[in-house]
Amino acid sequence: MLAIAGSSAQFQPEISVEPMIRAVSAGKPLAAFLAPHAAVALARLAEGGVAGFRTPESCADAIRAWSEWSVPVEVPPADVDRVTALTEALSAVHGDRPNESESSSILGALGIPAAPSVVLPPDAASTSFASVRDYPVVAKILSRDVLHKTEAGGVVVGIQSADELAEAVDGILANVAERLPDAVVDGVLVQRMEKGLAEVILGFRRDPEVGPVVVLGVGGVLAELYKDFTVRMAPVGIEDARSMIEEVTGLAVVRGYRGLPLGDCKALAQAVVNLSQLAADPAESIAEAELNPLLVLPEGRGVVAVDALVVLGRKEQSP
Repeated sequence: MLAIAGSSAQFQPEISVEPMIRAVSAGKPLAAFLAPHAAVALARLAEGGVAGFRTPESCADAIRAWSEWSVPVEVPPADVDRVTALTEALSAVHGDRPNESESSSILGALGIPAAPSVVLPPDAASTSFASVRDYPVVAKILSRDVLHKTEAGGVVVGIQSADELAEAVDGILANVAERLPDAVVDGVLVQRMEKGLAEVILGFRRDPEVGPVVVLGVGGVLAELYKDFTVRMAPVGIEDARSMIEEVTGLAVVRGYRGLPLGDCKALAQAVVNLSQLAADPAESIAEAELNPLLVLPEGRGVVAVDALVVLGRKEQSP
């Protein structure tokens, strides 16, 4: 219950405050907002065990936090094997900005599978395209300097043959050279095209205010438009990861909504747990990581990442 008192709280606090204190003593959850400011009345409320507030914003925020409160969960222990594998994968990265292929390998060390891929160098001969057999494929520019591949003309999907691949690679390199001439190009990433029941965004960040967090939401190119996501402090356990899946409205499509095919929510929950283990890295090697999209496959077939981003942020050492 919320009680709001006006000027009587300032000039005759006993009239408005004492009934509130009696209500709380009877076991009724109560918050009070007093306007204008009434210092004496607020002090009396505090003595009587009533939550009193000076502004409507702080009052509403406190009530929301109280209504959504849950029992704190125990922080899961670090997965030593995954953290060790992460350290080894990071040691193979050259420079301070992993490209997409390196990012996929880093997050793969945590147990998050990526679509099979090969990297063709910028000067690859057309004969090397014959080694790509798992068609259809998608070709993407591989560069730390190209953050938005589609806008740069750096993506071609639905490639069905080596001849189409050769043409796509030439086009991608020409587009990026024209639109982003200063970009350093590592090559072209050729990746098997995957299809899932849902596209998910799964992310990790070391927030300067609250610490490491893991985010799960509806992914793909419309992720920023829908803003359908949930957040937890990292690392998380498997039960917390499952509850995150339940909280994202758009993921009803993989939870069996209206008879739709079930997605592999078990594998998705495990992916959330695995990515959140970045928080257990004592070196704090990674500041941010994102999988978008991470495809949820039918039940029993797992999940697969088709795009990955890693931002390094090594912990400063004490002198």
